[in-house]
Amino acid sequence: MRRKAGNRCGRAPVFRLSVCPPSPAARKSSPTKQRPEVLRALADQTKFFKYPAKPAPIASPLANGFIGNTWRIQMIKTAKAYAEQPDVKAKLKEFKVVSTGEDVAAQIAAVNNFIDSGYDAIVINAQNPTAFAPVIKRAKAAGVILVAFDNILDTEDAINVDVDQKGLGVYWAKWLMQNIPNGGKILEVRGVAGTSVDTDRHNGIHETLDASGKKWDIVEVVGKWDDGTAQKVPPTRLRCRSTSTASPCKAVPPEPSAPSWMRSIPSSRSARNREWVPQALRRTCRRGPEMRLRRHRPGAGCRRHQDRDRSA
Repeated sequence: MRRKAGNRCGRAPVFRLSVCPPSPAARKSSPTKQRPEVLRALADQTKFFKYPAKPAPIASPLANGFIGNTWRIQMIKTAKAYAEQPDVKAKLKEFKVVSTGEDVAAQIAAVNNFIDSGYDAIVINAQNPTAFAPVIKRAKAAGVILVAFDNILDTEDAINVDVDQKGLGVYWAKWLMQNIPNGGKILEVRGVAGTSVDTDRHNGIHETLDASGKKWDIVEVVGKWDDGTAQKVPPTRLRCRSTSTASPCKAVPPEPSAPSWMRSIPSSRSARNREWVPQALRRTCRRGPEMRLRRHRPGAGCRRHQDRDRSA
């Protein structure tokens, strides 16, 4: 199946990636050889860039944002492995990866630093599609090629490489409509907030379900495309599974976490013996013969602290 990076042709030059398996002939070719069936322009009106030729080797960094999930880690390792291939490495003077997390300002500063350092091209997985306008202008003025992929940029002055993220949302919504024809309650586990991928998929889902004319009760949670985060959040929303209109489900609030003024003291026996003690009492409670602590509750403390309160 081949999907287009649709709905962006009016704002940026976009290429589409094929998600179908390569042909036998393509499998025999070099992994670094360009294959026309993999990378194509979005449409006939897609704009193209033309840059002066730069002799190899060139310097090109990868400016990544969020790194807290398996896909991002795999992406970075794949990029480094690709850059280490002999025929690719011979054309690279320098390749480095910088990950700035969810801090958009930090990613903008990293790209600005790459421009000031004289890099020839910058590959970016943008944390926000609209926040990089000044950086894009600086890169264009400096003659630095800016290529955004996955989470792309909302501009016509950079190259965007992506799949049809909104189309994925439409595809998922159509599957729900086929399997839940009368509508129902849906849990939407979203990705990293503010990114173009999360926004496009979300819009594809909601526009398709809204157009169905059915009643959809959609509960949204943020999973950041991270296995651990995504597994912790849904259970707090799935406790009520009633489909009765007389007693509809209500969103269940997440379980309260320990207050910020409490700290976990590791136990040498087992994880279940870990006890919570106010940070202010930690030094007092850990000294003296009464080392065995009780689980802290509001108004309670260790033995020494209780005795001191009574004497007061």
